[in-house]
Amino acid sequence: MFSTEATEKYNISFNFALKHAGSYTFRVEAKRADGSRVFTSETEQGVYYDQQNIVRISAFLVNGKLRVNIRTEDEIWEKYNVTFDSLKVFSTYLLHFWENLTKESTKVTIEPELYPRI
Repeated sequence: MFSTEATEKYNISFNFALKHAGSYTFRVEAKRADGSRVFTSETEQGVYYDQQNIVRISAFLVNGKLRVNIRTEDEIWEKYNVTFDSLKVFSTYLLHFWENLTKESTKVTIEPELYPRI
């Protein structure tokens, strides 16, 4: 296995020589400092002798999570006679979702998966 890294942010390219012609799997991924992935992709391509072999890989952003914590204090429920409250999220790029809270369930955490948009 051959592995290399780059720190460039634009027009990233690698030049290297392989010992044998044949079919290879090329994989790319970008990671943050904490090790979590930003994008990833792979492709299989034949490599031939006596020519320049160019491999182009279109990488895709990795889904992320939106973490939402909802808590309504007991004082609000009592003081304003609230029977329920809700969080509603609407977006063209993710599934619409909502969470309702009742007096019996005053706290909830939701983590929908999101596909990033650039």
